[in-house]
Amino acid sequence: MSKNRLNKKTRLYIFYNIFLIVLIMLAFLLAQGGELTGRDFSPIVPFEELPVEILIIFLVIAPLSSFLGSIIFGYILSPIFLIVHRIFKKSKNKYGIDERPEAEHSKSVLQAIFPAILAINFALMVSTNHEFIKFILPEADWVEGITSSNYLGAFTISVMFLIGLGMALFVPTWFLLDAGIVYGNTKKNNDLSEPVEINTVGGWYRTILKGYAGIGTIISFYSFALNVITELANSSTEQNHYAIQVLLLMILILGLPFFMMLATIPTQIFLEKTKTRRIKYIRKIANKIGIKDEVKVVLMEISKNEKLNDN
Repeated sequence: MSKNRLNKKTRLYIFYNIFLIVLIMLAFLLAQGGELTGRDFSPIVPFEELPVEILIIFLVIAPLSSFLGSIIFGYILSPIFLIVHRIFKKSKNKYGIDERPEAEHSKSVLQAIFPAILAINFALMVSTNHEFIKFILPEADWVEGITSSNYLGAFTISVMFLIGLGMALFVPTWFLLDAGIVYGNTKKNNDLSEPVEINTVGGWYRTILKGYAGIGTIISFYSFALNVITELANSSTEQNHYAIQVLLLMILILGLPFFMMLATIPTQIFLEKTKTRRIKYIRKIANKIGIKDEVKVVLMEISKNEKLNDN
């Protein structure tokens, strides 16, 4: 188990180091003069240089938001999720604890893409509201109306905090998955009139959240991003040099779901280090509400002879 855990931690460190290198390179290239360098896209960040803002957002604010949302709400919401699920599903299902080897529970860094998409979903909802933009950008010039730059500023401010909300909703499902809390409809299938279904409580919630994030969010986000990039490109007065910076900014904006995902790696490393403690925490609560039985779900191939004997 220790070896598998170490391997995952090593992968997380490698991914994060690559992320740091790419982010620093983008910030460095954006800092090479031009109109974009002095733009203040996130007024809430105490700097007015775009390259510095990028580093602050992805290396400080987003990771901190992710960490606080995960730790605070992971421990608060995971028991609530479990209790609510049991209240509504208890009459038709039996619950247990699946003691699978830890390697079978292994998850990759890509698991955080869904909290990132969910954060983008929430940010798109609030950052396209004119009243919200005027509230969060009080010093903007409203003479020419709300521009794409205003939308981008409001969106940037929103998403770097809302990644914490995305993680706050998804991390409890990881707690439950790691603890191996499962349920099955064995109570209503004693007569074998319906196939037996075995599911995880964490997986049930995760499916709902993934559905809410959905492909629609990706389409809406890229439509929004392309509009912003197009306006920035058209507003250029230094076409040659500016085109390079717009291209770099385009890479940053279009890659935002993955950059936000990678910004959660410090949180994932912490969660991996505290995995044993989290499992004990969830199973202790499960025990208190009557989930005590250990189960083992195994898929077995039945030979033709065994089938004939059964008949």
